[in-house]
Amino acid sequence: MEGTTTMHTPTRSPGPTVITLLVVALVAALAVPAAPAQAATCDAWVSPSGSDAGAGTNASPWRTLSHAAEAVADAGCTVWFMPGIYSGPQEIERRFQTVTRFRSATPYQAVFEHSSMVVRVNGARNVVIEGFEIRHSGPGSSGTVVNVDEGGGVWAEHITLRNNIIHDSFDNDLLKIHNGVRFATVSGNVFYNQGPNEQHMDVNGVTDVVIEDNIFFNNFAASSRVPPGDTKHYIVVKDSNAAADGLLGAHRITIRRNVFAHWEGGNESIIQVGNDGKPYIEARTVTISDNLFIGDGTDRATSVLGVAGATDVKFVNNTVTGDFPVRAIALRIVRKVDNPMNENVVIANNIFSDPTGTLGAQPGEQSGKFSTGDPASVTGLVLNSNLYWNAGNSIPSGDVISPTDDVGRIVADPGLVADIPAVVPTVWNGNAFGSGAISVRDEFLRIAQRFGVPGSAVASGANPSHASSTDLLGNARSATPSIGAVETAPQVFGNASCPAGAIPSAGFTDISGVSPEARWAINCVAFHGVSQGVGSDLFGPSDLVPRWQMALFLARALDAAGVSVTGPDQGFVDLGGFPGEVVSAVNGLAVLGVAQGVGGDRFDPHAAVSRWQMALFLARALEAAGVSLPAGSSQGFVDLAGFSGDVVSSVNGLATLEIAKGVGGDRFDPFGAVSRWQMALFLARQLAVAGVEP
Repeated sequence: MEGTTTMHTPTRSPGPTVITLLVVALVAALAVPAAPAQAATCDAWVSPSGSDAGAGTNASPWRTLSHAAEAVADAGCTVWFMPGIYSGPQEIERRFQTVTRFRSATPYQAVFEHSSMVVRVNGARNVVIEGFEIRHSGPGSSGTVVNVDEGGGVWAEHITLRNNIIHDSFDNDLLKIHNGVRFATVSGNVFYNQGPNEQHMDVNGVTDVVIEDNIFFNNFAASSRVPPGDTKHYIVVKDSNAAADGLLGAHRITIRRNVFAHWEGGNESIIQVGNDGKPYIEARTVTISDNLFIGDGTDRATSVLGVAGATDVKFVNNTVTGDFPVRAIALRIVRKVDNPMNENVVIANNIFSDPTGTLGAQPGEQSGKFSTGDPASVTGLVLNSNLYWNAGNSIPSGDVISPTDDVGRIVADPGLVADIPAVVPTVWNGNAFGSGAISVRDEFLRIAQRFGVPGSAVASGANPSHASSTDLLGNARSATPSIGAVETAPQVFGNASCPAGAIPSAGFTDISGVSPEARWAINCVAFHGVSQGVGSDLFGPSDLVPRWQMALFLARALDAAGVSVTGPDQGFVDLGGFPGEVVSAVNGLAVLGVAQGVGGDRFDPHAAVSRWQMALFLARALEAAGVSLPAGSSQGFVDLAGFSGDVVSSVNGLATLEIAKGVGGDRFDPFGAVSRWQMALFLARQLAVAGVEP
């Protein structure tokens, strides 16, 4: 089993010659395809004028997503959707062994619409849905717009929604992720106009969900709708059904690098963590970081953050700016009905700024509150190193906690744009956003760069122990980080192996949504010979790295470093159909103790590599080459409890060399899956350590 082999005692520091050989080999190894050889020719096509009796080719396309999901080969394929309106329900139930993408051939020109639930992902696995406009067909429609759920008692997992425009539910949520879903990513989308008394996103009884780089807002008039006036949260994180789905509570939810603007809704919190008054912790380990909250509406909200029945909640490095009509500019915290005590809520390194001088005030009032709720409802509430600005007026106090309780507080003008228009985000008109932007990322950057970039007052003011690792724009934070969502002096990546600005773009069209460091790493790795991507000018940055592919990386690297990766058949029964090179790599690595099986004579080749496994693989590969990672002192990761000493030492050693860093705050996210952009980062950082010349 992984994690059971004891690491050898370190004998010497990594030598540049051996590491160079190993790194060069790893770079060459990444040039394998994203799936077995047939993946390059397995693209399929769908058209509103096609037929599900067709061949699924460009000349004879299928007609529906539902059929395409059942008919496409399970070989890392992309299913392309031609422009047009796809009416009716669409469903994916299939548990793919390889990551399978369903992608609009022209961004946002393939439109899914229906009078009931539009897209349902039901117990599926390894699915990416990318580039669509998804909406209800009009008044009278019912149900959610997109629903990610269990199916037949099986949890959906490894689901990605990326670069979509999801809008106008007339009855329910825009997106519901619930009932045990795990490893879901919602990245680079636009959400607007949910149904009455509902949310943009209901994150309900799930684990390991990342919500990043999205735009959330409402503008009902722009969709020719009367504002219902009672819409709820943009995002709610909770667990409504106890353990009926086999999971109690929502765990490890990350909400980062998003824009929240133009509140048109009821008296609710913009983000609510815990909600239903259950007699158990509804949400645990929720991180809300590097988001931009813009007050550009007139409807009154309860607060920016609401907490009720949650523990280990971090609200860090966010920027709240504009004239917010709210009951509390920061926090409302209570125990609803049967809730247990709220515990360990951290509010740190944030900007709370109102250029109109009415911070936290309701309409018609001149002063507001910082927090509301019940002080007896929470233990372990921390307020630290935030910046407060009320245009020179007094800073409001709070019922639960007040800015005067913040020992690291700064009261100063953050230098943000004071002239905020009545409506900041713009809706999609079928060809462009109202601002003229033609992509979600362009609209995101327009807003973030205009309204989120502060002045020098926030520089170096954050508490590093609470700081996030990247900012709203995806830049890495400095060792003395800034307060707020945008870092004023981000770290600059690049070195002798891949000098910043000197590495040409590899031409991948799907990497604009990743951070600047990740784009640098992808181009760096491509510059060193990894230029194939996953076909059709795509790198597949969010595609997960499966265990069979990682085995090839490591085996080829060790071969180049002079280590023989051979050995007899280890009896793995699930390698049928794989090329001989893969089978040989798996068996050889198992003999060396680098990558072992998962029990029961299985290697589980299609399973995505987790971050703790990745750390072990890299460390053991170095060990097999006669090189040990530096011992490395503890890097302070709090989520490694229960892991073996092998895992902990591997993680700390790689983190000491800054090859595999944490994911923000003090978390390594050991159970998180490794995507291709992350793998590119690991390899590019290895190049930096080794000093490999281009």
